Amino acid sequence: MWNERIGREHDASSITVRGHVCFTSSKGDMTVVKPGKELVVVATNKLGEEVRASPLITHGQWLIRGQEHLYCIGK
Repeated sequence: MWNERIGREHDASSITVRGHVCFTSSKGDMTVVKPGKELVVVATNKLGEEVRASPLITHGQWLIRGQEHLYCIGK
């Protein structure tokens, strides 16, 4: 277990995907961490616009609603 800040302003709920936890900040930054005793950041992705809604994963696709766009990531 760890207790560290990965940023500020996380309005959306975190989601788990394939053993990782994804946190999306309202600035549009997604931080992917590996659960464990220490903080291990696997990736940081920037959408470039505000995100206040939680991402949705369905049929292998990520749906992320930004302030101005709806993103679909996947096939």
